[in-house]
Amino acid sequence: MQNLYTFSSFRIFLMVVFFLGSHSVLTAGNECPGGCMIRISGKIVEQTSRKPFRQASIIIKSGDKVLATQQSEKDGSFIIYISPEKVQENKVDVKITYMNHIFVRHNLSADSQDITIEINGALLLKEEFFDEHKMPLHNLENPQVGKIILNSDKLRIDPNSVTRDLSAPIGS
Repeated sequence: MQNLYTFSSFRIFLMVVFFLGSHSVLTAGNECPGGCMIRISGKIVEQTSRKPFRQASIIIKSGDKVLATQQSEKDGSFIIYISPEKVQENKVDVKITYMNHIFVRHNLSADSQDITIEINGALLLKEEFFDEHKMPLHNLENPQVGKIILNSDKLRIDPNSVTRDLSAPIGS
């Protein structure tokens, strides 16, 4: 009977330790600036067919510093975590490399957010010849190239709109 009591006490102790440990992990993001990370997640798709761009390279930069790199999954999805202390002026640049093309979006808000990156796939079919160190550069602020759509801004959700087009000029 003593062993059963000791075993039950030990199980309760482990459950309390686990609960307290998981609680501190979950609340770490709410204790900014010390423990939070910026989470940018989303999906890269072709603009008209909505087919995913798998194994596209995503690079997040602030100024000249590379903050994070990630490859998209088979379904085009990605998740990137960035330390807020490394971000300059609360803005980041998103650079996507896919099939020897580079797509860039400058001055994206450095907030935790879920985005969809739509890319005009017709641009990938154009044969553009450059020397071995240069690739075609496309600006995602141009609607003919593609756009970044904000699906949810986890820090500031606008209840009146589900999506917001980030290719539109600021203030519109």
